[in-house]
Amino acid sequence: MSAISNAPFSPEEIAAESLKPAEYEEIVKRLGRHPNKAELGMFGVMWSEHCCYKNSRPLLKQFPTTGDRILVGPGENAGVIDCGDGLRLAFKIESHNHPSAIEPFQGAATGVGGILRDIFTMGARPIALLNSLRFGNIEDPRTRRIFTGVVEGISHYGNCLIKSETLIWRDKNGVHFDTIGNFVESHLPPNQTTAELDPTAGIETLSLEPDTQQSCWQPVRRVFKRRATNLITIRTALGRTLTMTQDHPMCILEEGVWQTRNADSLKQGDLLPILINMPSPQTESTGEVPALDLLDALADRYLGNKDVYVDLPPEWQISTEIRDALRSIEPSPSNRHNYLSKGILPLPYFLKLEPLLDVSRSSIRLYRRSGKANYMNAIIQPDETFARLLGYYLSEGCVSENGKSYKIIFTFGLHESEYVHDVMDGLKTLGLRPCVETRESTIAVYATSWLLGYLLKEVWQCGSDASHKALPDFIFQWPRYLQREALKGLLRGDGSLTTKTHGNHAKISFATTSHKLFEQVTLLMQSFGAIPLIYKQPAKETNIQGRICQRKALWQMDVSNVYGLTALADVFGEERNAELATALERYNGTKYSFPRYSISNELAFVKIKSIETNAVEECDVYDIEVDNTHLFVTTSGIVTHNCVGVPTVGGEVYFDRAYTGNPLVNVMALGIMETPEIVKSGAIGVGNPVLYVGSTTGRDGMGGASFASAELTDKSADDRPAVQVGDPFLEKSLIEACLEAFNTGAVVAAQDMGAAGITCSTSEMAAKGNLGIELDLDLIPVRETGMIPYEFLLSESQERMLFVAHKGREQELIDIFHRWGLQAVVAGTVIAEPIVRILHQGGVAAEIPCRALAEDTPIYDRQLMAEPPEYAQKAWQWTPATLPPCTAEGIEIQGKSHSWNEILLQLLDTPTIASKRWVYRQYDHQVQNNTVLLPGGGDAAVVRLRPQEPLSSTPATHRGVAATVDCNSRYVYLDPYEGAKAVVAEAARNLSCVGAEPIAVTDNLNFGSPEKPVGYW
Repeated sequence: MSAISNAPFSPEEIAAESLKPAEYEEIVKRLGRHPNKAELGMFGVMWSEHCCYKNSRPLLKQFPTTGDRILVGPGENAGVIDCGDGLRLAFKIESHNHPSAIEPFQGAATGVGGILRDIFTMGARPIALLNSLRFGNIEDPRTRRIFTGVVEGISHYGNCLIKSETLIWRDKNGVHFDTIGNFVESHLPPNQTTAELDPTAGIETLSLEPDTQQSCWQPVRRVFKRRATNLITIRTALGRTLTMTQDHPMCILEEGVWQTRNADSLKQGDLLPILINMPSPQTESTGEVPALDLLDALADRYLGNKDVYVDLPPEWQISTEIRDALRSIEPSPSNRHNYLSKGILPLPYFLKLEPLLDVSRSSIRLYRRSGKANYMNAIIQPDETFARLLGYYLSEGCVSENGKSYKIIFTFGLHESEYVHDVMDGLKTLGLRPCVETRESTIAVYATSWLLGYLLKEVWQCGSDASHKALPDFIFQWPRYLQREALKGLLRGDGSLTTKTHGNHAKISFATTSHKLFEQVTLLMQSFGAIPLIYKQPAKETNIQGRICQRKALWQMDVSNVYGLTALADVFGEERNAELATALERYNGTKYSFPRYSISNELAFVKIKSIETNAVEECDVYDIEVDNTHLFVTTSGIVTHNCVGVPTVGGEVYFDRAYTGNPLVNVMALGIMETPEIVKSGAIGVGNPVLYVGSTTGRDGMGGASFASAELTDKSADDRPAVQVGDPFLEKSLIEACLEAFNTGAVVAAQDMGAAGITCSTSEMAAKGNLGIELDLDLIPVRETGMIPYEFLLSESQERMLFVAHKGREQELIDIFHRWGLQAVVAGTVIAEPIVRILHQGGVAAEIPCRALAEDTPIYDRQLMAEPPEYAQKAWQWTPATLPPCTAEGIEIQGKSHSWNEILLQLLDTPTIASKRWVYRQYDHQVQNNTVLLPGGGDAAVVRLRPQEPLSSTPATHRGVAATVDCNSRYVYLDPYEGAKAVVAEAARNLSCVGAEPIAVTDNLNFGSPEKPVGYW
């Protein structure tokens, strides 16, 4: 009696696992019993063509796999070659055809993710991607859908913001509020889309330490831009707005845990983090506020100009040495006499003579020769009065030309006399003589000073008109108490307090037509505990007494929450502060306090109110690569991620009706080894712990390996659950965490959980090490409840790895992965018995000899057809004589004459021959800043071999690697043997055309079912 006749499964259930009756008989023979459901599924995926090559292995053994440069050949996650100078390159190519046919975007994206994991599992950092794509007729709507999805999936590993979003950065000159577009463009060389920043420049961006949730500054490593035609705009409950590409990763708070999702995966109600505290300036701890040296501020601009004068202190003494030195730089005796008798010097003369003068800069004054002089102290020591003065200027001040000088004017209401006196005191401390003018409805305070006007407009960049106002960069280096005084001046001018509101007892508002100033004030407000509601009134035409005027856009913020009002309780004058105090007493806790938000440490969390996806005219979008935290703060304090990908540097695209509904999506990856030893996959050391690291396990990708081995049919769309879902953010984190873990030396072996997931990784690691693995499913982190062993074992959830670690060093590795926001648990043990034992809920869920799954699988030696297939024989009959008649002028096709120009244009218009720039421009091909020869620039890509973390044994090198993917599919179809020879020759020629020596090959062969005679042929 056959085993299948009394099997606990029906023939249909066995066939559903892609197992043949004879294969089921073999399973029973090897186990000595019938398998359970989980074991049946394990055999189904591991005995698929995708995993065990049961039909093609006899043929693949014919390949040459050794050589002088080969360090690792077939059998591991990727091949590794010696590139010289201590550089070792890992590389591999794989396909994701079936998933891409069903779910083009996720199929292609997870294909990229899978090949990247194969590379960094070896201990290599991925440095480049290439792809080889085949699609049906591009005029077919289904083909266009598949093509668009695949290209977007491959480019899924890039992400950007639109140019107008805010970026806060600092260097030695101060803290700068900029747009991300302006920042990136200002650091890009001409005609480039990416650049690595000079680390000595000390450029850092405002960031967040995810573990402590504390603000910090982190270095900006690279900048880049790309083009986009689809954007997503999110709006939050407090009026925050951010526009980005669909693939931009955003941080959210979900059930008290940090998560990262792509923009197109966000939903209403998700909580976004907003930074509410900037890092404390160094002056906060020292108590020393840097003085503003006006001499230094003017030196570069006025070094050769004699209009700015230094007024020396009365006690200054003239010496012979000074006279001689002045004579050497000023030829006119009358000028020299004038300078020395009046105790003045032109600024450039003072700077040259300063070492001889023996005067303190704090004792001198500056003025400009412009008629009536108005002197200013050369050194300003910022204090509360000066800080408020700057705030008053930004809200109520302006600079107007007054002959050859400037007049600085502050305008207040008649009831604001307290502020008038404050401004006058501030001007006096600068050494100026303020004047007051009372008008019909206002009070004006003004002072004439070319120097102060010039400083405000040109040096401190405070702006000369309302829409260009901005806080000077140095304010954000001041201690908090001075920043608060500047905020007071702003709110006293352009702020307002009302106690007649709807739903609240008080409201503080601030408005400005300067978006930069608005962003600065927003962050200052938030740093003091006031989280404002913000909104924008668009520009529009208005009619004022019969005159048509264009009103500029106005940004406004309101603070009406009791906590925010309390934080701003002292910002106004005595009378209004008293009103606010009375209003605060009427609040009953937070019962009448709106809007509400949650706070955790230095973050506030606000809900997403709406999400809009828009197709836009192609535009530039920008991003930066941030070291360490990979987070940066953007518009209105929103914390976002900078998931940076691997450049797509080359490839090929063909269109032919033969691929209609059945695309080929092949992705190749290269990586530089960053670990002293190549990390292999064979388990070592009985008793060593087995760690599960990376993402959680769910039901996505169930049985993907079997699905990839089956023929595509009209019913294949029903297999969508077999398509995995990738996460580029987790992929980036996994790369960094794995490389950090490998460099500790605590990892004995590593295996990616790709096809067949836990089943494949446990069985292959055990078989390659001639040992066994025991794994407890109860310890596996999950994203779904109620999963059974069958689902655990066949899940192909992405971004997961299996490690064997040295015993006793488990926690060291766990800590690394937790720091990167990833899962890490000890889930099993290496055992001596060569089996895979799976535990679940206290029992044994599966127990199978590991070699039966991974090494000793069925092998089918199939017979070749006696004759080539009919289509090939028919094609071989073709000769040039069968071509239509032609002359030097043209050719006749189906009775119609065509000139050679027309024929050439028709060929160039063919999608397969035409330029592919419209395809590769959608990829990020310069991220990492190592791409030497860009797509379209040659017959192969050239990438600089520059390790990010060089090994101590690696000397400085200028080596690069050239890579290409090539295949003339039609040649192979017509004559597989000669066509394959031509493929290798073409690839070698393309490499040599860019000056490279061909040294190694990786292949990815895509054919129909080998069980069919033509497919095997």
